[in-house]
Amino acid sequence: MSEDELKDLVIYEDDDFEQVASDDLSSVRHAPMTDKDTFIDTAKGTLIDKSKLSPFEQIKIAAQQSGTEIRKPNSGCKHCYGRGYTGITLTGEPVACTCIFPARTGQQLKQDINMLNYMQAMKKKQKQVRNNLVDKASVMVKNEFEKRIKTDLDTQTGGISG
Repeated sequence: MSEDELKDLVIYEDDDFEQVASDDLSSVRHAPMTDKDTFIDTAKGTLIDKSKLSPFEQIKIAAQQSGTEIRKPNSGCKHCYGRGYTGITLTGEPVACTCIFPARTGQQLKQDINMLNYMQAMKKKQKQVRNNLVDKASVMVKNEFEKRIKTDLDTQTGGISG
């Protein structure tokens, strides 16, 4: 199946049959890929069975439907060996490899680093708050324990302990 034919495919769920003109696809409900799903080629108006498509073609169609940009698989990838997917789940859905997704831009990498720094600062703050709560709780337990000992001594000695 060529790239142009893949661009014209739409995920169609068999349970919810909706009459949709091929020009207006905004009302088509895109469901996650399952065994009962088929694809409609909007250019030809034919149904294509999912089992006839290769796993990478299924990934291409799913990426197109979700608006995700993907590249051709890296032929030297040690994870997928140039197939574009690392495996197939028990339900028959392919697992996409990371080599088909575009590389992160410099701005995205800066955002990632900033988010990591923010998360580390939040973890540090949470740890400080937790330690403060533990310290307060231990002081409260210590004070309560001292009060109990003092009341026990007072009752045993008749109030002479000071």
